[in-house]
Amino acid sequence: MSDKVELKPCPFCGGQAEIVCCDDEGNPRNGDYEQDPWSGIGYRIKHSIEKNENCPIARYEDDGATIGIYIYDTREEATQYWNKRVNNTAEKAAINPIDFEADVEKVQHGRWIQKEHWVPLPRDYEVSYVEEDYDECYDEKTHSSKEKYWHCSRCDYEASRDTEPYFDYCPHCGARMDGETNEI
Repeated sequence: MSDKVELKPCPFCGGQAEIVCCDDEGNPRNGDYEQDPWSGIGYRIKHSIEKNENCPIARYEDDGATIGIYIYDTREEATQYWNKRVNNTAEKAAINPIDFEADVEKVQHGRWIQKEHWVPLPRDYEVSYVEEDYDECYDEKTHSSKEKYWHCSRCDYEASRDTEPYFDYCPHCGARMDGETNEI
């Protein structure tokens, strides 16, 4: 069971790590323990500072040199997780920035605009407007009142009445409310 499994270099220093055997509490065990694991068996990732002097994640041999808190069920699982650390989006972007950009949506811009609506009032509602605002705010034929609303310029989402919304993004379409346009 001491087969060496292919581990990628450390993403921080480029040094080598290894998979070591432990019991299910994380205590280090030697190779013979794998043949008779009387207290459960697990695997951890070892990356020592003695072999990788300038690595920010390496640990001292006296402390077991194991990194992280996870105990893996198999060597393959530990290898899979260690190798996954190396394959991050920053590395992909460095290799091919065009592919990286394809995963990101362009920012949509908009602004809050104020619109007026005629809102029907209940039949038994008594209108009490100030005399100079009466004609401007109330329509006797339709028994409607004029109200002002703030809308998103991109999706026409009705965000609030009377006061301009304080949030920087439209909650409906996600447009950034910075007043810019999407025209090129």
